[in-house]
Amino acid sequence: MATVYPHKYVTIVQGKVIIDRITLDPLPKGSVVCDANGNTGVIGDGGKVAAIAFTGNRDLVATRLKRFRGGTYSQPIDTGEK
Repeated sequence: MATVYPHKYVTIVQGKVIIDRITLDPLPKGSVVCDANGNTGVIGDGGKVAAIAFTGNRDLVATRLKRFRGGTYSQPIDTGEK
């Protein structure tokens, strides 16, 4: 969905392929990804999120997001395919 709504955050879920928004290639195995909702995942085979953890600490998430506002940080994208 991030390709359609580039200013919206997406949620990472186990089993989804996460791709680099510049190269459009799946992220390499072992990459660690996180989203604006407190989810952190590790990329497994085929660019799929293989392991996921969640933090309920919204203040921590908000603090980290503020760090990248206006910067060059860009989130990987989930194409929304099922």
